[in-house]
Amino acid sequence: MNLRQMEYFVTVAEYLNFTKAANSLYIAQSALSQQILDMETKMGISLFTRTKRSVVLTAAGAVFYLEVKELLKQYHAAMEKVYQVARGVTGTLHIGVAGATLRLFMPQIIRRFQEEYPSINLKFFEYYHGDLLPMLESGEVDVIFPMNMGPDGSLKNIEIEVIYKDENALAMPIEHPLAGEDEVELPKAAQEKFIFLDRNISPLGYYAKIRMCENNGFSPQIVCVVKNIDTILWLIESGIGISILPYCSRHISFPAVRFAKIKNESSIFTMSIAYLRGNDNPAVQLLLNLIRLERDSIRFNSVYPF
Repeated sequence: MNLRQMEYFVTVAEYLNFTKAANSLYIAQSALSQQILDMETKMGISLFTRTKRSVVLTAAGAVFYLEVKELLKQYHAAMEKVYQVARGVTGTLHIGVAGATLRLFMPQIIRRFQEEYPSINLKFFEYYHGDLLPMLESGEVDVIFPMNMGPDGSLKNIEIEVIYKDENALAMPIEHPLAGEDEVELPKAAQEKFIFLDRNISPLGYYAKIRMCENNGFSPQIVCVVKNIDTILWLIESGIGISILPYCSRHISFPAVRFAKIKNESSIFTMSIAYLRGNDNPAVQLLLNLIRLERDSIRFNSVYPF
């Protein structure tokens, strides 16, 4: 049994679904199943009970999950300390940021990072989403946090890790007729006025929302395009229109805005961290390790648990 297999096991144990676990790991389901089967064969025990409809942990698997999860946590913590001692952790980490959704997890990450590595100077550079990738490619920043960008074969020099995924939701003023609903069907918003992020700021998100509306039988009436989510939220609060935003945006403090999940819609919002392959700044790996350690907490506290 190796470290990767243990991480695979923990992922399957948390999803209890091989397809979703494989998707989150960006590997084929057959390869993931084979790795788990190999573990069970070597251990001589069954970790999961599998049927056509469900996957559940066996009693032994449940105990093993708790032990392995703690072991992995200790391993990653040890790796952080090793990096700190071996490389003499000092220097500067340049971070490119954009978007209000960073509020949902960035403060806890930055606070923890400063506690662990007080000799690393953090410098933040705020850009529009459309400018983040060019700044990373030019080397002006070490890491960025892009929205709606997963692993892409065309970005050959860039590594991308998804931090969390979330559902899209309809955001509307508190007095809107649909504001009391937990879920809404998007065609009910066909006659509404929409506020979107500028297509130059978030092209993937912009066109994804257009397609979402068209797939539901209408073209959105876009009355305003803006450059950040904060502006969208206060415009909604002002009664200018509604918008389609990640459901986690409900945690941003705009009390007169209500969110309802969009029923029967599979489109997903993602928040990722990206960095140049081969970047030799040791602080990049330290930040990555910390985010991996905190990822469960981020998902649990901030977003829909995919």
